[in-house]
Amino acid sequence: MRTSKGPKYLAICCLLAIPFAGNAYAQDRRVEISPFAGVQFGGSVLSRPGRLEIEPDLTYGVVLDVRVRPDATIQILYGRQDTTLDFLSNDPFFPRHVRVGLAVEYYHLGGAVEFGESRLRPYFALAVGATRFDPKVEDVGSEWRFSIGSGLGVKTYLSPRFGLRLEGRVWPTFLQTDGGFLCSLPGACLVSVEADFLTQGSATAGFFVAF
Repeated sequence: MRTSKGPKYLAICCLLAIPFAGNAYAQDRRVEISPFAGVQFGGSVLSRPGRLEIEPDLTYGVVLDVRVRPDATIQILYGRQDTTLDFLSNDPFFPRHVRVGLAVEYYHLGGAVEFGESRLRPYFALAVGATRFDPKVEDVGSEWRFSIGSGLGVKTYLSPRFGLRLEGRVWPTFLQTDGGFLCSLPGACLVSVEADFLTQGSATAGFFVAF
């Protein structure tokens, strides 16, 4: 008894078409929301008043991508790290050691360019915005500083509306300070730093949902 080979060939064609389906789905979806988490490190500053160091710790946040071209998106990013700030004064007359909790937040707007048209897509991202340093100390205010962020990553579409994402970023923040940093309103400052910028890095992973 003969059996039809049509269903068999149809199934094979469907399987072969899966690797090429991601491109069409990606172009049809205009918005991607990507929660992420990982580790953030760096943030050491050496200057005449002393050494300031932000300890490595967990980072988390979300990226909103709005597709403007088949290979490019506009990005809005929020990231947060809850960590510890360690400051050691090297002044021989006024030695001082400060260790406090610190939240570091990034608010950035930029874009990403993707390479290739398959389900697996490397990309380069660049953004500008602000960094907020918020010490966990009573009566000491937060500090806002201009910052930029650049990163390399890769994402893969597992379905038309869902995928995974890996990314590494560098976050230079321009301190431009020659004295007080993280100061209270009356004028007292938590630390004293003379530095032009502070740089952190991050390695994160997450997923994205496309609409």
